Amino acid sequence: MKAKTATAAPSKTQGRPRSDEARRQILEAAYTLLKEKPTNAITAQQIAEEAGVSTATLYRWWKTKEKVLFEACLERLKTGPLPGKKGSPGARLHESACNSAKWMRSESGRVMARIIGGIQGDEELRRSYLAKFYAPRRQSQRRLVEEAIAAGELKPGTNPELLIDALFGPLFFRWINGHAPVDQAFADAVANAALRMFAR
Repeated sequence: MKAKTATAAPSKTQGRPRSDEARRQILEAAYTLLKEKPTNAITAQQIAEEAGVSTATLYRWWKTKEKVLFEACLERLKTGPLPGKKGSPGARLHESACNSAKWMRSESGRVMARIIGGIQGDEELRRSYLAKFYAPRRQSQRRLVEEAIAAGELKPGTNPELLIDALFGPLFFRWINGHAPVDQAFADAVANAALRMFAR
């Protein structure tokens, strides 16, 4: 009696499998270019060439170059500037404003400023930026304001949203427009003035 000959199982995949390594290389290449150029000066072809892949490989994961650049930025900036955990709530709010100014002057801050400018025409990316990067930081700041009110450092009727805008709005304005430096002296002066307006 003849033994049955084993037959190879049919392949479950068709075409070339997606490569996590290629995806990582694309994100690294995109961030490298972002450090050097604004988003409108970067093309999908440049990102692909920098990563050593084809544009077809790039478009397997992302529909547009803006989406590639945005994800590359978020991959690198997961931590970002968050309020500290030491000191009184009011002191931590002041420190948060100064730390934000320091971060805005850093490489990460310069890259994020380019991303913010480059995604304004894309409502999906704009919402994603607000949800993934901006909202968590604003929530942390709001909690600090509420703690400062409870501690008696701020007036009982203080509007947290208004105070946060007073603290960080001037910094953001200079950061995005670039018409004046976001230096520590400016951040310190803004924080002192804003907190003094709402002080109990």
